[in-house]
Amino acid sequence: MCDTAFLWNGGKISAIFESSKLCKGEGMGEGESSGVGKELNLWVQTAGIVLAAAWGVYTFIYTQVIVPKAAPVNISVDLGLKKIDTAKADAKADKRHLVPVEMKISAKNPSSREVFLLPSGWIAWGLTIGDSGTQKADGFDEPKPITAQTSTQSMLRHADVKSVDVVAFGRLLEDSTLKPNEACSRTIVFYVPRDQYDSLEVHAYIPTVIKEGKVDLEWKLENSDLHASMYRLDGRGNRAGALKPDSDGGFSDPQLGLQQATSMTELSLWQ
Repeated sequence: MCDTAFLWNGGKISAIFESSKLCKGEGMGEGESSGVGKELNLWVQTAGIVLAAAWGVYTFIYTQVIVPKAAPVNISVDLGLKKIDTAKADAKADKRHLVPVEMKISAKNPSSREVFLLPSGWIAWGLTIGDSGTQKADGFDEPKPITAQTSTQSMLRHADVKSVDVVAFGRLLEDSTLKPNEACSRTIVFYVPRDQYDSLEVHAYIPTVIKEGKVDLEWKLENSDLHASMYRLDGRGNRAGALKPDSDGGFSDPQLGLQQATSMTELSLWQ
């Protein structure tokens, strides 16, 4: 601090400053100024490091946690059927009157977050096709619009589906989880009687959730089709109650992110 003395001089107050470097306006000494500059520079560097670290943490959390959680989870499914060539089969195999059919299924998680697979299922029907005998006008002269409620069965002008039988069904995949960009696959061979069916139709169902151990699902064959029942699980993994299906027969829960990938394919046995 500066020491200041006040004097009365002819009715005026004058201030006399004591000698001091600051009071003389000479400023800080060279050593003291250099020390303050170094300290200020150190604080600036420290603040920069802290801000860079905070930005790095935020970027990591945003890209690795926030964005993946917000990203939709949809698995892609590839399903194919192939009639196995039996031309080289021995006479004993020919007497069995069975035709082997190869089914290949693959599922991939293209999203940026892990997805959990509930029990998946598949079912195959054998169809017999007959000539309608006439060119049917129903559904063609005045076709109805195709909507979300329209059946996936095709309209046939010259043919009729005479019968539909379940020829095989079962669990599809054993995998319980798919990490980002991970895929799983399986090949299944089933058999149908020779010359009994004209074509095959196969449906594959792969339900998924974004939270593990919260629900369980089971499939049952009812009325020639697979029907799912879903149950909530308690903390011990026991069923705590059934989920009510939606009006369309499916299930939904925003907290669980319930989704189902469905793939369908057909194969002509006239080949």
